[in-house]
Amino acid sequence: EEQPDVYLPLRGRGAAPGAAVLPGLGARKPGAELRAHLQALCDQMGQALQRAALSQAEQQAREQAREQGVRNALLAAIAHDYRTPLATIMGAASSLHDQADRMDTAQRQRLAACVVDETQRLARLTDNTLQLARLGAPGVTLRCDWESAEDIVGALLARVRRRPEGRRVHVHLEPGPPLLWCDALLVSQLLDNLVDNALKYSPPDSPVELQVRHLAGGLKGAVLLAVRDRGAGVAPAWRERIFQVFQRGQASPGAASGGSTGSGVGLAVCKAIAEAHGGTLTLRGRTRGGSSFECTLPLRD
Repeated sequence: EEQPDVYLPLRGRGAAPGAAVLPGLGARKPGAELRAHLQALCDQMGQALQRAALSQAEQQAREQAREQGVRNALLAAIAHDYRTPLATIMGAASSLHDQADRMDTAQRQRLAACVVDETQRLARLTDNTLQLARLGAPGVTLRCDWESAEDIVGALLARVRRRPEGRRVHVHLEPGPPLLWCDALLVSQLLDNLVDNALKYSPPDSPVELQVRHLAGGLKGAVLLAVRDRGAGVAPAWRERIFQVFQRGQASPGAASGGSTGSGVGLAVCKAIAEAHGGTLTLRGRTRGGSSFECTLPLRD
């Protein structure tokens, strides 16, 4: 009673999550009715704090359960998709190790090429998985710098042309495209995934086009990066779902991949990369068949 301030507990159910101090109120000798009124207000605050804490705990539990579910599904998908290339690499490497002296040069080259191709497939799968986990983490920071779209596309084309089917890729680059403020490794990975999908899900004699052009509009405009093919296309009902993790498309008949599919993370990674840069990634059906995956990245001063 002799204290100059009044201290009241913020009471909830079975606990007090805090306390309130009213400076100088004790010196004015508040009556019992005012004290009861103030305590009722503090009790409401205490119950509200408890409800907020419970809601936050429930949200965290749901997020942890969702993350655990995604992690388990991701591990299952990756483990499944690692088995085939690892078995192929092991078989080819074992043949080279044990029977190389009984093979001619062409046979050894075929086995070596098989090891290289399957290793690249594993590397791409690993990169996609790591980037999906990284971009899904809170507070992710991109390593951005001023980059030339010409350099990014040129490096991509050099990599693609080393593959036998790389001759199908044609580039249409608008003269003098503006510089991009981006993470060059991520944008390269986005284009690499899109081109790889286009080669995989389209007939082996059809072209794949990579187009880069400046889009006017908005405060500064944007740059369009589009990868287009002449495959079987994607049904309208799947044009949004296909960007979700673990959703896999079906390869078109006679596609270069022989109908193989991946783990369903490539397009999810592409969309995450585009959105991390403040851009978008959409799928548009082409008039005469095929798909056009279009990434727009905003420009800045």
